[in-house]
Amino acid sequence: MTAFADAALNLASRGFHVFPSRPGTNLPAVKRWPEVATVDPDQVSAWWRRWPRANVSNCTGRTGVVVIDLDGPAGIDSWRALQRRHGAVPDTLAVISPRAEGGIHLYFTAPGFYVRSTASQLGPGIDVRGTRGQAVLPPSVRPDGVYRWANPDLPVARPPGWLVELLRPPPPPPRRPLVGSTSSGRLDGLARTVATAEQGSRNATLHWAACRGAEMVAAGADRAQVAGRLLDAALAAGLDHREATATIRSGMATAGVAA
Repeated sequence: MTAFADAALNLASRGFHVFPSRPGTNLPAVKRWPEVATVDPDQVSAWWRRWPRANVSNCTGRTGVVVIDLDGPAGIDSWRALQRRHGAVPDTLAVISPRAEGGIHLYFTAPGFYVRSTASQLGPGIDVRGTRGQAVLPPSVRPDGVYRWANPDLPVARPPGWLVELLRPPPPPPRRPLVGSTSSGRLDGLARTVATAEQGSRNATLHWAACRGAEMVAAGADRAQVAGRLLDAALAAGLDHREATATIRSGMATAGVAA
């Protein structure tokens, strides 16, 4: 067995729901990775027999964690600024990224609600790997080096209260009822199609659904409700909030509905 296979089995035994990513990258080698990430040693062994040099990734939500990804000096500075404003965070399990400009993944236990994966929403250079997020684990590699543990003996800490509140999604705005039950059923179908789209087709599926949603808006449906349902479905499928919002806006504009 390779070092990657050994690491994947060890991590699975520690409760990390792992799956393989293509060698040297963080691109998943399996479809529906948020659902199929596992701690089952038989499945893990089978994956790494097929891809012996695959990187080891974990689905953060299934592992029961949220990862704060600090990218380079900007992310580290933003994280320090948050602590000066709100309070210190406990020491916790962390992974050091090999990226040339530096980077670190901080692991915290997941709060009891859906956490959206975001980019720079908490501050410049701070990404959040939430309920359907992905994070690469040691000894995975990338062209510029090897991922390594900063402190392998530390447990995963609970996030401080202020961080939990920053991760909490805002309450949805009130939405007007759609015009007619037929429209409501059609929107349900569009949302299901987006939420179950497979890796590699999710963004295109969302764009298509946004075009169809725009047709509903033109027929009298509430734009905010249609866009909101599609956004919720896109986040459930694992798309990033900013990317999904832009795709919905683009799809609706393509069909003649302005933001």
